[in-house]
Amino acid sequence: MRILVTYAVQGEFTELKFPGLIGEEEVQVGYLRTGVGKVKSAFYLSEAISHAQPDLVVNVGTADYPSPGRRYFRMPSFCGP
Repeated sequence: MRILVTYAVQGEFTELKFPGLIGEEEVQVGYLRTGVGKVKSAFYLSEAISHAQPDLVVNVGTADYPSPGRRYFRMPSFCGP
């Protein structure tokens, strides 16, 4: 299984740990920093998907930096086939 983990800026990077095997399939994890902005992110993500052909894309990050007093947290989004 190939997993692509995306994030916009270095501050959002999180190394995700996956089991070494899912069933009998090896897990390969790749990381992609897309940069800020919808167009830039879409461009780099489409290039990475075309090249790596991942089975699963996991986007991590908050889409915003937390500010003092904020009482909520945005969850990461998940996309799959």
